[in-house]
Amino acid sequence: MKKRFADDVKNQENVIKVEQKMQFFEEEGFKGDVYLNHFIKAKSKYVSEEKLCILADDYKWLQFYDYASKVCLTAIYDAKNKIVEWYFDIAKKIGKENGIPYEEDLYLDVIVKPDFQIVLLDEDDLQEALRPV
Repeated sequence: MKKRFADDVKNQENVIKVEQKMQFFEEEGFKGDVYLNHFIKAKSKYVSEEKLCILADDYKWLQFYDYASKVCLTAIYDAKNKIVEWYFDIAKKIGKENGIPYEEDLYLDVIVKPDFQIVLLDEDDLQEALRPV
């Protein structure tokens, strides 16, 4: 299981400059933080296994950390503010530590593409993690 913090992207070697903002919301159906990673400058484009560019100059990742949920949503936008994909991390826990939201990733991820095609990722990792020792 991986514990990932919202601000971890600033330490990725491909990221040269990122602006980060966070806002807490308490609304019906959502109580948590929304975290924006705006990638001002990247060394190079990052292309996912699905052959989609998910990180480049002026891309944005809008992450939703709902503390009553087990799902962390990242909406990825390109430089023209068009949606690239919605990325759902299935989490054991979503929390906040030292003022920064985090998720304890349970390996299984779900991607929804702009054409609403659904892709499951890391099913094999989840099966291995659930296998008895």
